[in-house]
Parts: sequence; structure tokens; C-alpha cells
Amino acid sequence: MIHFDLFLQGPPSGLSISPQQEVYHPGDTITCTAEGNPEPSIEWTDAFNNTVEDSATLMITSAMVGTQTFACRARNTIRGETYTAEATVTISVQGVLSTLGNDF
Repeated sequence: MIHFDLFLQGPPSGLSISPQQEVYHPGDTITCTAEGNPEPSIEWTDAFNNTVEDSATLMITSAMVGTQTFACRARNTIRGETYTAEATVTISVQGVLSTLGNDF
């Protein structure tokens, strides 16, 4: 019996950002996933200052308090050609109230 393994190549697709919620807080994370073969690399870009996070997971920090826009990009290369899928998300980040130093 002859056995063949067939590996189909394809550009990034099925881009998904989760969790999607109305408000995020410092310490929360947002994950971007995509399908493709070869497996896509994923990065987050801050739309305001164009900083890039080379990770599928975006960590929400206190520096992000307010309304922020990020782009998730998934990329792979097939036969020398680079393919990209992108999704943009605008999030609202609320800081954590602190009562340190207050005697109530």
C-alpha cells in the first residue's frame, strides 16, 4: 500500500480576537489567533505610536488607560510570497482605583 501525506499551504485566515468585552483592565490579556499553513506569525501594533508586540497575546497595562486602537496581523510566506491578514480592535481600558494612603 502506498501512503501519501498531503500538506496544503494557505495564507492566514480565520483571524479571531478574544475575549471581546466592553472594558478591559490592566493585567487583562487579549489573544489573536489565525489559521494557515505554514502557521502564521502574529503581532500586535499600537495604532497611535506604531509600537509592535511580536506575540499573539497583548497584555493590557496601566499605560493603556483610555481608548486604544490596536491591529492584529497574521503573516506567513508561501513560495517566497508573504501573505497578511489584519483585524483592528478599539478597546476601552479602565484603571484600577487605589485607596493606598487614604484613611477612610
